Amino acid sequence: MKLAQVVPTIVALGAGIAMSISWLHEAWFGAIWAAMVLHMSFVNRDSRVAATVQTWLFGTIALCFSFYWAVETLAYTLDMERSDLVPQLVFVGLILWESIPFACLGWLVAKQHQTFRILWLAPLGWIVLERFWPKVFPWSFAHSQTAFLEILQVGELGGVYLVSAIFLYACLGVASQFRVDRRQ
Repeated sequence: MKLAQVVPTIVALGAGIAMSISWLHEAWFGAIWAAMVLHMSFVNRDSRVAATVQTWLFGTIALCFSFYWAVETLAYTLDMERSDLVPQLVFVGLILWESIPFACLGWLVAKQHQTFRILWLAPLGWIVLERFWPKVFPWSFAHSQTAFLEILQVGELGGVYLVSAIFLYACLGVASQFRVDRRQ
C-alpha cells in the first residue's frame, strides 16, 4: 500500500480529533473549520467508497471524543459501573449510528465531484440528514459555532440548519481550492 493511499485515512483521524475540540469548548470554534477543510482537502473524491469510509471515520472519531462523557452517563442510567462492558458497547453502537450521516456526506462530496460539480449539493444533503436523521445526541455543526457571533446571527433567518449549511458550504469551498490531487 502506497503512502498516498494511507494519508487520507491518517488525516481523517487527526482531523476528527481536531474537530471534536470545538465541541469541547466554544472558544475553540475555529478548530472545526480547520478540521473540516483539512479533511475535505484530502478525502478521496475519485472513489465514492473511499470518500464514504474516510468521512465516516472522520465523524466517528470526532463524535467519540466529543461525547466522551456518554459512557459514564450510560453506566449511571443503566445502574452499572463505567468499566462494565454493556455501557461501553452501547456507547460504541450510538457513536456508530450517529456517524452514519458523515458517511453520507463523504459519498455526496465524491458524487458531487464526479457528476454534478456543484458545491451546494453536499451542504443541502447534509441539512436534510441533520434535520431528519434520528439522533440520540441532539447535535449539529451550528452548535460548534456559539462563539462565532457573525455566523450565528444567520440562525435568526434559518435556524441551526442555515448555520450548518453556511459552515459546510464555506469549508467545502475552501477545501476545493486546496484539494490534494492523488492522480499524479
